[in-house]
Amino acid sequence: MQTFLNKELLTYLYTTLNKTDKEISNFFAIDRTHVTHTRKKFDINSNTTTGREGELAAINELGSRGIKAIDMNEKDKLNDFDISANGYRLEVKSSKMYDDNSFTFTLSEGPHTRAKISGKRIKLSNGRTRKLFRLTCDFILFVGLSNRKNYIWVIPSSFIPDNTQTIRISLNSKRSKYIPFKERFDYLRR
Repeated sequence: MQTFLNKELLTYLYTTLNKTDKEISNFFAIDRTHVTHTRKKFDINSNTTTGREGELAAINELGSRGIKAIDMNEKDKLNDFDISANGYRLEVKSSKMYDDNSFTFTLSEGPHTRAKISGKRIKLSNGRTRKLFRLTCDFILFVGLSNRKNYIWVIPSSFIPDNTQTIRISLNSKRSKYIPFKERFDYLRR
């Protein structure tokens, strides 16, 4: 396959515009794998994804609170959870802040991921798949990333129904059922 993606264009997209492989593939309507291989061919490093940014923010925040956190993605990217802390299994879901001071966290995957159905993953009625977090982790850390500061909600995985696909948390809301979980790092102390 001949490509229009050259080193100069990819460098501009990654370094100046901070685009990810996925964003570039979506914009040009091409396969993400092609973008990834072309980027690697030109020795261009990928940008940190929002998901990874949230994981690192969570690990740093846990450490600053005296909670030893082990980055499970460094051990095995296919691990069922992202962080181990005080014997708890933690999943991290990340979102950048929207203009209305809210965050939207995605809990399901589209068919393009080809996620396999198993005892720990179900297929939803709309064709998306979802991990059964109550089986794979003890808590989900919802990390809201903003330029000013990061926000973290520590929610027991059993609190989230198995069919929930997205969670929206607004900093402006005083009635959200997720408000009591904001910065509840005390849950992670044994």
